[in-house]
Amino acid sequence: TGSRRLLVTLTALFAALCGLYLLIGGGWLVAIGGSWYYPIAGLVMLGVAWMLWRSKRAALWLYAALLLGTMIWGVWEVGFDFWALTPRSDILVFFGIWLILPFVWRRLVIPASGAVAALVVALLISGSILTWAGFNDPQEINGTLSADATPAEAISPVADQDWPAYGRNQEGQRFSPLKQINADNVHNL
Repeated sequence: TGSRRLLVTLTALFAALCGLYLLIGGGWLVAIGGSWYYPIAGLVMLGVAWMLWRSKRAALWLYAALLLGTMIWGVWEVGFDFWALTPRSDILVFFGIWLILPFVWRRLVIPASGAVAALVVALLISGSILTWAGFNDPQEINGTLSADATPAEAISPVADQDWPAYGRNQEGQRFSPLKQINADNVHNL
């Protein structure tokens, strides 16, 4: 039906736009000496878009391979650094979740054995890698500070009637030794 085809068409168009973006941007990145991952991922994403357009569940197999390849490349490039790994995988993980929703993959009428399971496994592996990276910070600094510290200089005394600093003195004590206001006359303020 028309509404059934519309969802697959919109999903395929989104995949195609992502693929073109990766291919064109990745081509520019390669031209200036960057990673070959992006144009390759763009071509694979265009393949996924084509299979989605043709309503083939094999698109899920190809997408699972793209997702696993992305995670392997991401870990190879930045290690298990969550904040560096997330931008390399976030849209792909969310789009993979979209693809495994029953109202999406059931509209892919040309079957492929195990395609949904393959994508679920790829998403679980990706989620596990991101979770591991989130709890294991490679930039964590472990160490101790030496106990040697320069003793603080004594603060020069402040006359009772003076308030030379915001907190009365440089230590910020905010205590006035003056006795003009006390418990007996505070109610008159």
